[in-house]
Amino acid sequence: MSIQYEIERIREQPAPLYHQYPNREEPQKAYLEMDSEGVVRVDWDPDPTNGDAIPMNVWNKGVLRWSLSPCADGKSLYEFLQSDRMRSLLERVHEGHSADRDSGELVGHLTEEAEAVSLQIQSILNNRPYMEREVYSRKDWVKSRFSVQDLIADGDIHSYIRDLYEEMDDAQEMEGVAFFATDGWIDEDVKDLCVDYVERAMEEGNEPDEAARKLAVILAVSGFDGYEDLPERYDARFSNALPFNRDGNFDDGVRASQRSEQAGTEIPQQE
Repeated sequence: MSIQYEIERIREQPAPLYHQYPNREEPQKAYLEMDSEGVVRVDWDPDPTNGDAIPMNVWNKGVLRWSLSPCADGKSLYEFLQSDRMRSLLERVHEGHSADRDSGELVGHLTEEAEAVSLQIQSILNNRPYMEREVYSRKDWVKSRFSVQDLIADGDIHSYIRDLYEEMDDAQEMEGVAFFATDGWIDEDVKDLCVDYVERAMEEGNEPDEAARKLAVILAVSGFDGYEDLPERYDARFSNALPFNRDGNFDDGVRASQRSEQAGTEIPQQE
């Protein structure tokens, strides 16, 4: 019986085999496998320990497995695995592979030729005969691109987020990169960076920060829940030393007046 591919899902994905658990420095291992029925699949190892443990059905050769790069580009890998060369090699292994049950465990057997071809497949895959991508954490990438001044100049957090999505798409298409994340969206990443900037300014600042208050105003009208009163909370924090007008612009006259009052002097009025 001829081999059957079940790899369609990877075709349009930048890095379909890349998965990194939180607090892990390395991605999970990725592999190509073929069962005794000749079904060919690719996947990443779900074991969160990412150790060297081998599943029993793989150890017993009931299922055959070869290592892949977790950074493999989906379309490139799909096309390579379906190439005449790889299809022929996998067919030859399948022809010499059989399996049966032994005490409930699936145990496989390879002919001498099939064993040699299996080793050849792994040797070929070790040379990465498909495109690989540089893979970045989505959160880290957004943080590296985040600019308070650019967002303020834009004036609309959602417009700024749309620009980041376009930049991410361009990076994937033009620069051959890919992004991973365990959950969430760019929208939440940008919102969290804005909130963090404003809250740090409120907690650590000795004087008001014009950029922080402008971000507070942008968040207040953004539609994100819980920030409608952020400008008022910011003003209350610096109620005794506000150096800007309510529109967020610095007002040197206000600053000078406040300093004069603190010093107990009056500012001469210009005629």
